Formats: sequence, C-alpha cells, structure tokens
Amino acid sequence: CVHYTSLVDRFVPSMADLLRDPNELLRKQATMVLASLLSENFIKFKGPLMYRFLYGLSDPAATVRSFVECLFIRIIHKRSPTIFTQNFVSVVCVLNGWSGHPSYPGAADNESFCLREHPPRRTAVYRFMLSLMTQAQKFSVCAQLVTGFLAAFADAEGQQRLKLPRTEAEAGGQALSDAFALLCCKEMRVCFSPKLASQEEDESPEAETIASSLSAAVSGGSAAAVGGAEAARGAFSGLLRRVVCESIVPVLIQLKDLMEAERSPFLGRLRHCLCEILREFRDDLPDVLGSDAKLVEEIAFDLAGGASARAGANGNLGEAPEGSAAAEKKALWDAAYEAGYGSKPHLFKKRHSIGSFMAASAASAPAPTPAAPESAAPHEARLVRSPRRISLRRPAASPSPAASPTASDLTATASDITASDITASDYTQTGSEVPSPSP
Repeated sequence: CVHYTSLVDRFVPSMADLLRDPNELLRKQATMVLASLLSENFIKFKGPLMYRFLYGLSDPAATVRSFVECLFIRIIHKRSPTIFTQNFVSVVCVLNGWSGHPSYPGAADNESFCLREHPPRRTAVYRFMLSLMTQAQKFSVCAQLVTGFLAAFADAEGQQRLKLPRTEAEAGGQALSDAFALLCCKEMRVCFSPKLASQEEDESPEAETIASSLSAAVSGGSAAAVGGAEAARGAFSGLLRRVVCESIVPVLIQLKDLMEAERSPFLGRLRHCLCEILREFRDDLPDVLGSDAKLVEEIAFDLAGGASARAGANGNLGEAPEGSAAAEKKALWDAAYEAGYGSKPHLFKKRHSIGSFMAASAASAPAPTPAAPESAAPHEARLVRSPRRISLRRPAASPSPAASPTASDLTATASDITASDITASDYTQTGSEVPSPSP
C-alpha cells in the first residue's frame, strides 16, 4: 500500500465485503485494517467503500459500530465536512436497494449492503449523518430530497416521470417513505424555523458557503439573485423562506395533486410532511401557498386541529368537498360532538367512550332499595339434601327458656336415614309439597 497504492484499489471492494461477514471478529479486524489505510490516505473514501462503512454504522456488535463511528467523526468528517450533504439522497437509495432513480443509480452495485428489511438500522444511519450536519447543511439535504428526489415522481423536467410505487413493500416505496419520514423528523424539522436559522448562522462558519451553493443549485435564478450576497449579510432566514416558497412547496403541491388522482397510499405521509414544513409559516399561508384557497383552508385546519398526526391513518384530511367520503366522516364527527363527544368538532382528542357514558348514567341513577329478607318461622324445619349427607336443620330460634337442641339431635348421616324413612309427613312438616312419584 505504501509503494504501490494504485495496485491496492482493485482489492478494496473485497476487503470491504468483510464488513458484513457473520463473524464479529472478522468484521472488527476488517474495520481496523481499512481504517488504518484511510487514516494514512493510502486508499480513497469514495464509491462502494463509503456505502459499506455506512452499513457498518448499524452493525449489531457495539464494538464494531463504535469503531466505525469513531472513524467517521475523527477522520472522514474532518477531512470532508460536506461528504454527508453531497451523498445523502444517494445513501437513501442504496440502503433501500432501489436503483430506479435516474439520478442515483448507486444501489445497483451495492445490493448486498442494503438494509431494506431493517428500518431501525436505516434510521440509525440517518440520525448519525444528520447529527454531524449544521443547520444550513440540513436545509440543503431537505432541498435535495424535494427537488432532486421527489420531483422525479411529480415532474421530471423533460425526462420520463417515475411511476409512483403502489405499496410500501417495494424498494421504491420504502425509499419514498424514508424521504417523507426524514422531512418530518425532529432533526430535520428545526431547519424550517427562521428563528433557529438566524441563531445558527452566527454559530456556523459554513452557513455562508452552504447558503450560496444552495441558492445556486436548488432554486435556480429566482433565489440566486438573493443567494450569496444575502446570506453573506446574515439574512439566511430570508433565503430559507424564499426557497421554501419557490422551490419546496410547489413540488410537494404538484406531487399531492398527482397522488390524489392516482389514489396513492403515500398521500397521508405527504400531507403530514407539508403540514410540518409549513408549521413555522402558519401566519403567512396565503402568501406561501398562493391562490389555492382550498389548500390554505385544509392546511390551516390541519395545523389548528392537530389532524396531521392522523395522516398515517387516512389520506383525506381537512375540509373535504361535499358528497365525498371525507365529508360524510366529518358530518359523523360533528354529530358525535353534538351528542357530547369532544370539546370541539375538529378536536376529537378528549372524547369519552360509550362505556364511560353508561357508567356515568348508572352512577347518577338512584340506588335500588334492597328487599327485606323473609322471616322464617321460629321452629320451621327445612330438609337439606346433599350428595353425601342428609341433614335436618332448624334456623336459630328466638331466645326462650327452653333448652336448645344439640347438633346430635338435628343431624343424621346417610347411613342412619334411608330413603324409605323419609315419608310424606317429613315433607309436610316443612310446608313443601310432596313430590309426585316418578313414572
């Protein structure tokens, strides 16, 4: 490696394949050898090697995982702080094993390192990458997800538009779900706040550079006029608002209309995404959404009523046109509100169940008066017949000067009293009717 570095490059993929070996010791040794070569700059961290080390960020063994994290933090990220920003969307496609996107075909050569069947491990990789990004870098990734990834499903700008996946089980469906989840995650959501953006632009020395490149690459000529000079003057929050209004929201609205026409199962996720992005612009929805008054009312309804939290359950949120299924559902909710459920028609959180109403009505009803027990005659004899013992018991009599009978006088075992000894007079003593003989 020291003298013939070019001869080693052909063997790097084979060495990196050991990062997914079932043996933990082999994975650890391969990580250490490759890390030492990378630290001395004998091999380049690019192409398949990068995806294989990102796969190692979700290794089941904590020792291997911590070693890979240390490599990224101390060596890779210090050399190239923007490596995650430039390859984030490609990583989403590779980890889902989807090579159908024309701009990100890297998954074709890394099928063995995809995490399609392991969503928690994919989430761990995404969170680690986002944890090493600045505010401006996160916003750049968000713009790439919308204008570079999602725009291919809505409008490919002269190219063939990608077909929307029908189910989440497909590789493209999982990649689309990951894109929506990333736009709504806590780590990415803060980049849509102008207050947080203005606070971080003073702390991040790279905000000016990222803002200039973002304005040129994402929003084209409209935001480019405001790009580098405006960010250099410390107006990154103004650039954020401009890019959201002119580049991100129009793509999401176009994709929403397409999903509604095709009845896509991803419509609820997109609506939730749109609500989370516009949450910081709720006071300026007409300016952000333009002349679409219906969409403004729907987004305002979702933001005010918290209906975006139910986006995964159904795709129809907000006000719906008359006669539709969503309008009938809203009418049922209004009727339930009139019946006493919930505090507001659109806030259906603190509702009571039918069981609680029944319990409340039962508690308010007057308690039934217990019936007085029937008083038995002082010396009424009762015949008690059991499988093993036949006994004649007398209830406790009122106190009298006469001596009370003992247990031996009142109890007789089955061996002493036979069936022939029980005559009709015994039954008439208790006031019962004589049983008719069996046929």
